[in-house]
Amino acid sequence: MINNGASWLAGSLEELSDAEIAAIVAAAVTGTILVTKGLLPALHRSAAADIITVVSTAGILGWDVNGGSVPFYAAKHG
Repeated sequence: MINNGASWLAGSLEELSDAEIAAIVAAAVTGTILVTKGLLPALHRSAAADIITVVSTAGILGWDVNGGSVPFYAAKHG
């Protein structure tokens, strides 16, 4: 299984609505957890199950967030 869910909204933090911020974090963090949970029965039945979660260099501390999506960066570091 490969987790790679995330969303990106351009603009400064001040320009994003609370709902947009919550949706970004939900897609990257909560979505990853729920998909993993939902597929656990199949993974347990598999002889060679692996879980891979793709993240982003945007989650690295010190990343320049100017002009970027602060919620995306936070969710990827999450």
